[in-house]
Amino acid sequence: MKELTLEEIKNFVMVAHFDLEKVQTLLEADPRLLNVVNPDFDESALVSMPKEKSSKTPE
Repeated sequence: MKELTLEEIKNFVMVAHFDLEKVQTLLEADPRLLNVVNPDFDESALVSMPKEKSSKTPE
């Protein structure tokens, strides 16, 4: 099976915000999309990935 392209990943994560039918169609075609992360926004179709909190305390 071919590797997912960055374009495919970005498209899937984007449509997950507003088009359930398209998400279902894309997942049927390639279930690996379910757990991919869009590196531009550090988010998947399921959840935004939390940013690491700074260990510095305010002075």
